[in-house]
Amino acid sequence: MAGCLYQKLASFDTIPAEFTQARNVINRFATDNDGYKVLYDMIQPLLHTNEVLTAPTDADWQDIHEYSTKFSSYINSEALKGRNFAPKEQTQMFIAGLSDIWLPAIRRARSLLDTTSPADPTVPAVLKLAALPTTMEKWLKEETGQSVIRTTYSAQKRTTNETRGRLKHSNSNGYQPDDRGGKLSDKKCPICIVPNHNKYQCILFARYLVCREVDQRVDDNLRNKVVEHFKNQLPPKQTTVTIPILNTSIFTPMPSAYHCRITHHTNLKQNRQQEL
Repeated sequence: MAGCLYQKLASFDTIPAEFTQARNVINRFATDNDGYKVLYDMIQPLLHTNEVLTAPTDADWQDIHEYSTKFSSYINSEALKGRNFAPKEQTQMFIAGLSDIWLPAIRRARSLLDTTSPADPTVPAVLKLAALPTTMEKWLKEETGQSVIRTTYSAQKRTTNETRGRLKHSNSNGYQPDDRGGKLSDKKCPICIVPNHNKYQCILFARYLVCREVDQRVDDNLRNKVVEHFKNQLPPKQTTVTIPILNTSIFTPMPSAYHCRITHHTNLKQNRQQEL
């Protein structure tokens, strides 16, 4: 069957001589006399397509600012391939990639876009790609009254390269600059009184703010269950046994060996004097 198929493909009535690329494939398999290999080699380029990059979404990143950075890289990549997006298209694609958490801010952004002309490709300054992360956070706080809390990192999680970089910038007195330009190696945080960080980097205070905000959103039933679970996890109290102290005055202390030798020599001396 493979030989018959090859003979059919090798016929110039099937594939004329002007199709040089196809004729070269047929001649390449003349020794094998296999028509299936010829067909597969012809359609192989069609089986591999280039990967199509899609716009990123905020579900793949930690916060909206990191998502904005990746989205800007996607826009620049598409521009290098000749696919340019208007500012209004960029804003609409950016909003489409946000999760349901941003729905109040998304509705406000779309309402502002509806006020512009459909033929106008530009957008207001607050909806430009560079200003969108800050604008969406601001509108979300205004609509819901909740601040956006990002992930905090401890100073102990710094990599070795970051630590070396901080040591390079330290001066002769051993002071190391913090993120706000201050010196913090010998100072204590005025909030938690823990050294090596300033009040803007206080993790303990950040945890307190998170717990206080969560406490305002839960009801008394959940609060009581959490407290009860915490009490159950506490280790049981240990019972203390009081041992009475013995009265040591009834015991006669044993004389030491040194005291016995001194007493023996004294007795011998007294006995000799009596004999004399």
